[in-house]
Amino acid sequence: MLLICFNGLLCLAQPKGIGLVLSGGGARAMAHVGVLQIIDSAGLQVSYIAGTSMGAVVGAFYAMGYSGKQIEAIMRSVDWQAVSDNRIQRKKLSYFDRKQTDKYLLSLPITDKGISIPAGINYGYYILQTLSRLTVHYPGYQDFRKFPIPFVCTGTDIENGILKEFDEGIISDILRATTAFPSIFSPYEVDGRLYVDGGVMDNLPISLLKKRGVQFILASDVQNAAYTKEELNSINKILEQAATFASIRAYQDYICEAQMLLQPKVPEAGLLSFELMDRVIQEGRNVALRYWDTLVALAKIYPRAVPYQRELPPNDVIVSNIRVSGSADVDENYITAKLGFRKNTALSFDKIHDLMDQIYGRKNHEIIKYDLFPITDTSHALNFYFKPFKYNQYLRLGLHFDTDFGSAFLFSYYNKNLIFRNSFLNIDLVLGDNPRGNFTYFIDRGVIPMLGIRGRFNTFRSALWSNERPINFINYTDLSSDIFIQSILTKSISVTGGVQTEFFNLIPTQLDNPLIRNNLAYLNYFGQLHFDNLDQLFKPQKGAKVEIIARVLSRTERYQVFIKPTTVISGYYMQALGYGRVGMNLSFQSTISLGNNQFFPYRVFLGGLGNNYFQHIHKFAGYRFLELSGRQNAVLRGEFFFRTFPNQYFTFTYNVGKIGEEIPELITNEIIDGYAITYSVNTLLGPIELSLMGNSNSSRILGYISVGYWF
Repeated sequence: MLLICFNGLLCLAQPKGIGLVLSGGGARAMAHVGVLQIIDSAGLQVSYIAGTSMGAVVGAFYAMGYSGKQIEAIMRSVDWQAVSDNRIQRKKLSYFDRKQTDKYLLSLPITDKGISIPAGINYGYYILQTLSRLTVHYPGYQDFRKFPIPFVCTGTDIENGILKEFDEGIISDILRATTAFPSIFSPYEVDGRLYVDGGVMDNLPISLLKKRGVQFILASDVQNAAYTKEELNSINKILEQAATFASIRAYQDYICEAQMLLQPKVPEAGLLSFELMDRVIQEGRNVALRYWDTLVALAKIYPRAVPYQRELPPNDVIVSNIRVSGSADVDENYITAKLGFRKNTALSFDKIHDLMDQIYGRKNHEIIKYDLFPITDTSHALNFYFKPFKYNQYLRLGLHFDTDFGSAFLFSYYNKNLIFRNSFLNIDLVLGDNPRGNFTYFIDRGVIPMLGIRGRFNTFRSALWSNERPINFINYTDLSSDIFIQSILTKSISVTGGVQTEFFNLIPTQLDNPLIRNNLAYLNYFGQLHFDNLDQLFKPQKGAKVEIIARVLSRTERYQVFIKPTTVISGYYMQALGYGRVGMNLSFQSTISLGNNQFFPYRVFLGGLGNNYFQHIHKFAGYRFLELSGRQNAVLRGEFFFRTFPNQYFTFTYNVGKIGEEIPELITNEIIDGYAITYSVNTLLGPIELSLMGNSNSSRILGYISVGYWF
C-alpha cells in the first residue's frame, strides 16, 4: 500500500530534504531492507532517519552508511535463533549447568520478597553481543546526528511511560533498549533509567522528524493491524497486541503526516519469524518498486551524495588495552590471560565472543557486554562490563510423562554460590505416579579435587517378565547417599571417586525369587570417568559421550557384617554425527559383573526407550521395561533420524546385543535385537515422542510414549 500527497511534492521535498521513518515489527522489519535497496537503486538521498525497535536497528545501519545490500548481508550473518532464544551453546556451559540443561520448563528467581517472575524470557545477551560487533565502525559514545545520515530512535521509560528520544549514546546500548519488547526481552538500563521497546508508545515515530523540521516523510510501516478476536489464538499475538495498544493512538495521530507510506505485508510473519527473511525482504522490494517512478523523480532533486561504507564490519579489531568493570569475580588479569592478549595486536571477535559465552555460561551474570573506545585512528580500548544477577536462587519446574513411570511433576530448588563461591546446590523432588528425588552439593574448583555430597531416592512398581508374560510384580524403593571427590578437568571431562550407602526395600507379589529380598543395605565404593561434548541432548549431531563406572558392591548386615563384595564395571560410548536435516547416533553399552551373584537391585536389565533409568537398567528397543535381565550385557545401537519440518523428526532405531549370567555367555548366548520407529516434535514442553517397536523373535508390536523433558 502507498499513500502519497503528490500535489506540491517537489516543493515539500526541497526545504529539509527527505526523512525516512522505519517502524518496529521484529522479523517483519526485514522488509525495510528491501525498501532501502530500491531507494538505493533509485539513487535517492535520505537526509534524516527515525526508527524504533527493529526498524531502529535497520535504520541505524543505513545511517552509518551501509547500503541496503550490505545491510542484507549483515542481517544474514546474524544467528537469529540464538538472538531469539538467548540459548548458550551446550558446550560452553559449565560442567554442572550442562547436566541441568533440557530438564526444566520454567525457572523462577527467588528474591528476598519470595518467588518472582523474570523481567523477560530473554535477557538479550546475544542481541547485545551481536550489536556490539556489528557497530564497530562507530565505537564508543556517539552523536547520532553526526552519522553520515542523522539518526534518532526511541525507547519507552518503563517507570513512567514517557517516550525517550535517543540521538546520542553508545549505539549498541541504545539499540538494545529500543528492541526490548516487553515479556520477550528484559528491560535495559541506559543512564540509570530502565527502557523497553520504543514501539510500545509509538511504533512509527513520524513525530520525531516532524519536530526536527523535516517536511517530506517517507515511512515504511510493517506493523500488523490490531488482531481480531478470532486471530488472537496464540500467546505471541496476545502479548504483541497488549504491548502496543498505546502506539495505536500515536499511529492514528501522525499517519497523515507521512507524504509517502509504504506498507509491506507478509501476513504469516511474526515478531520472531526470521526464517521468512527471504520472503519479507522481497516483499519490501516489491512494494517499493510499485512507486519506482516517484522515487526516481525525488532522486533527481536529492541524488545520493553520502558515500557507502567500503566494507562490512570487520572480523577483528586492534586493541591497545582491556578494562573490566561491574563484577568482582572477573578482572583484567583473567580476561587478558584467557584472550592471550598482547598490547596493540588484533583480537578476533570470534575469540572475544567465545570467552564471553563461557563466562555467561556460568549463569552468574545478567548482562555481559563489551564496548570499544577509540584510542588512536587504528587502535581501541576494549571495555568489558559484567552485571551479576541480583539473585542466586531459583525454583524450577518440569513436567513429564512416559510409558515406564507415568506422569511426573518436577519441583527443583537451585542455589548457586551457597556458602562457597562456585558451589552448586540442587534439590529435585518429583511427584506423580512414581515419586523420586535427588540432591547434590558440590564446589567447582576445576582440576582441583573437591568434596561433594549427593543423595537420591526412587520408587516404582513394575512387572517382571518371562517369555513375554508377567510372572511377578514388584514395589521398588531405594535410598542412597554419596560422599565423593570430583575433579573437573575441562567443561567436558570429570573424574569422580567416593563412598556410597544404599538401602533397598523390595516387595514382590510372589516370594519365589531368592534374589529379591527386603531391607537390603550396601556400603559401596565407586569411581567414574565422564566425558560429554554433545552439541545438544535432543537429536545431537556433533560430539560424543563416554561414561565408565566401576563399583565395588558390599552388602552389609547392620554395618557390622560385610558379605564378600561384587565388582560391577559399566561402560557407555555414544558418537553423534549429522549434517543439515539428517543425523545418526551410534552407541555401545556394556556391563560386566565379577564376583558373587548380586541381588535384584544390581542386576542388569534391558528394555524400554527411557532416558532416565538408574542402577544397571538400560534402554533396549523392542522389549518392555525390565523385560530382559542378567549379570552381563553388551549392546550396539544405532539411531537414524531425519528432520521433516522445523522441530519435527522421524527416527529409526535398531539395537542388537547379548545378555547372560556369566561372561562366557556374552559369546555363546543367542543374539537379541529390536527396532523402533519414532515420530518426534520438539515443543515448549520438551520433546513429544510416539514410538512403535518390536523384535525379530516376536510378532508383537509395542507402543511407547514420552512427553516432555527427561528428569
